[in-house]
Amino acid sequence: MKRHPKLLPCCVVAWGLLVVPLSAKSAQSATADKPEPKSSFGREIRNLTEVKDLDAPLTVISGRLPQYPSELRKAGPPGYVVVEFIINLSGDVIQIQVLESSRREFEMPALQSVQTWKFKPGEKGRRAVNVHAIERLEFEAPKK
Repeated sequence: MKRHPKLLPCCVVAWGLLVVPLSAKSAQSATADKPEPKSSFGREIRNLTEVKDLDAPLTVISGRLPQYPSELRKAGPPGYVVVEFIINLSGDVIQIQVLESSRREFEMPALQSVQTWKFKPGEKGRRAVNVHAIERLEFEAPKK
């Protein structure tokens, strides 16, 4: 099992059977340098909690990693996308938007990937809460 370097610094991911959360301190430090959320995103959702305020780090149960865009494979530039998303009480991603990206070609693969993520529901005060998260996804061309 290892922490996947391209997915959620607040989580440890072992795709398949086992998922183990990082310490709460690691989750807080991982999100400390994230961009500020857009002002209206997620405002209509009640009990919205920031990742850093959860009782324990988020745990990814399942989902896909972003795929490198096929139209960029020949040139192979690296890149990134910063996404903002809401995780509901069931652990599903229900809202998502791109805050920033190095290239527009990386945006759709990032959105498609995050939409597949399923989490153990976030908790605060031992109660399930909706979670606001911001994550930077890194892209590198596949090795030939």
